[in-house]
Amino acid sequence: MRILIFALVLVAALAVAAPAQKPQPAGLLCIWPTLNSDLLEEAAVDRLQALRGSGGLSKSALPILQYSMDNDAERAYCEQQLKVRRDQAFMLGVASWREVSGAIGADKVLYRVDNVTDYVTACTNVFARAMAAKRAGPNVALVIVCTRAHPPREGADAIVQRIRHDESLLRDLATRATAQTQAAGFGPQQVKCIGLPATDAGDIVRRLGIDESSLPFVGIVGLSASDAPQNVIFRLSGVSGMSLDEAASQISRKWADALAWLKQPQPRNAALRGPNGQYVKVDGSKVVCKSNEAVTLTLIDLDGDVLRSGDKVAVMAGKTYFSAEEGGGKMLVSNANDRAANETFVIQKTGPDGNPEIRSGNQVVFRGDKGKYWTAENGGGGLVNNKGDAPSVWEVFILELR
Repeated sequence: MRILIFALVLVAALAVAAPAQKPQPAGLLCIWPTLNSDLLEEAAVDRLQALRGSGGLSKSALPILQYSMDNDAERAYCEQQLKVRRDQAFMLGVASWREVSGAIGADKVLYRVDNVTDYVTACTNVFARAMAAKRAGPNVALVIVCTRAHPPREGADAIVQRIRHDESLLRDLATRATAQTQAAGFGPQQVKCIGLPATDAGDIVRRLGIDESSLPFVGIVGLSASDAPQNVIFRLSGVSGMSLDEAASQISRKWADALAWLKQPQPRNAALRGPNGQYVKVDGSKVVCKSNEAVTLTLIDLDGDVLRSGDKVAVMAGKTYFSAEEGGGKMLVSNANDRAANETFVIQKTGPDGNPEIRSGNQVVFRGDKGKYWTAENGGGGLVNNKGDAPSVWEVFILELR
């Protein structure tokens, strides 16, 4: 059974009693906000202004010149005079400047950092280069080239630091959740913990109706058969400002419920195709292999989570279990209202691929409590018994999961 985590994704506790309908799979999803161009520009201006002030410099002594690639005239100036392309923004740099018509403009770039993401380090390096350049001449400016231009707002640097905190917290939370699942005996095929920056989660954010301004998101989401988040089941509130321990403690109980749910018997709709291409069905109480159309049965994985070769299973037609008469060596019938040893079989995958996970289309055999195998008499067209001493052609069925 699959569980997707973060973006994180969790499963609510759902007790599944065969043959109850299979519940919607779920996972823990985490989505953290990202630093867009606007916020990077604002944060960089805040940081450069602070560095300039700490150096005892005025605005006129070290001006900050901002250019936007979304402005046609400024883009042309950046490309022709400063040799900066749009795909290199967000750019921080040091330039000489000159006065034109009472305004100053960057003249020649002396030092630059293209495609900035770590604005703190870039601002520190650019400011140090600017101070060194001022010793050679007074007309030195700090330059910012971005794809959008907005006036700096108070507190941008603090917002950036909060986003960094959220991203770090959610990554750590995903790591902790993954470790919990592994300790409980689940591998990555059963529990997926996914952390997504908002830039990579646009479709998920839109599908779930998450307001991007409300990020970060941590919650339990329902999943489709292909692990795509479909709906929000639970959302953890107040993630920003939480410590890792606080966040983990709030989701741990529901995560434990999810792991417990995975251990429950998992019913699946399935059809079984015999050696001659006909399907298994029930005729009265007899199990036969002579239907030309696929017949939906219920396959119950008694070991829970992912169906694997060697798992114990039960098979139902309607409300009755398939049963090996006297535990094996006789006919296979469907007349038991309760499951016991005679209604429990080991499913084994045949074939050379070596992967123990059983998927739709795989060849399988069923072994009863006394070691006898299901056999489609004459390869199909008649009864199915539980007399086979070893897997051979008549004992192999194609499993079609629905």
